Amino acid sequence: MKKLVGLASVFAVLVCSGFAVSAADDKATAKDVMKINKGPKAAFGVLKAQLGSASPEWEVIKKAAKTYGTEAAKLPHTEAPKGDQAGYEKLSKAFAASGKALADAAAKEDLDGVKAAAGKIGMSCMGCHKAHKP
Repeated sequence: MKKLVGLASVFAVLVCSGFAVSAADDKATAKDVMKINKGPKAAFGVLKAQLGSASPEWEVIKKAAKTYGTEAAKLPHTEAPKGDQAGYEKLSKAFAASGKALADAAAKEDLDGVKAAAGKIGMSCMGCHKAHKP
């Protein structure tokens, strides 16, 4: 019986922790999301390094792309740091779609698809930053 109570307690803590993480995700800011682009150890930095490699490691690419897609999906749920919200929502939804395309291509080990999605993401930065980055 003690083992059952102990297991139930551990399960309850895990479930509650999950809810805490979900609640924290709801309060993500654009700055929080953009951390996926900051530096060589961030998801996009890892992807660039792998895509520039003579022999890319698919497990590394898949993990980084999945992280990128998950984080990018949060951007449309954030407030525009600057500028109009409607324009920001349009750009952030396109960014999230590109993140999903990146993750999907990586899951299929589609190198051309990963490169195309990463290129699209890279080309989208300045347009959004000019209008919405403080």
